[in-house]
Amino acid sequence: MKILKSLTINKRIKDKLFLLLFCLQSIDLYILDKIYIKRSNKLLKRPSTLYKSNNSEDILKIIHLVHKIARKTHNQKIMLSILKDYIRHYTDIDRAESLTKKYLARFQYKYDRNLYKYSTESRHYKTTSKFYQLAIINLYILYKTSLKEEPYILLKYIHI
Repeated sequence: MKILKSLTINKRIKDKLFLLLFCLQSIDLYILDKIYIKRSNKLLKRPSTLYKSNNSEDILKIIHLVHKIARKTHNQKIMLSILKDYIRHYTDIDRAESLTKKYLARFQYKYDRNLYKYSTESRHYKTTSKFYQLAIINLYILYKTSLKEEPYILLKYIHI
């Protein structure tokens, strides 16, 4: 119950949740449109609504939705492919596959366009390499949590 109470107060939790949503949307721009969940879908389409929400139940629904989407085999394969390619080419991203380049570009665009409006921490990631690190770290977390049955690890990450 202590976790649920802190979910309603902490902006950092919302920022982490946004980053995970950006990861999913960077894999496939229409990934959130393919799954309809009552009420949560509205929050996912409008970042400002989620950011203003202080309802822990909504946040938990979105965490569950993120986990459900990440667990799909197709998405796991894409995440693993991007992670492996990034490891091979992290010193020279220009040599990376187009899937990896697109993922990184989409993540940076989503971050700049959405989270920058709501977060004061966004100014920490001015350089492109920092954005790439942030994108890959969050993708790795999504991939690792997608291998588990329950979203407990995802909830723990968001809460920390």
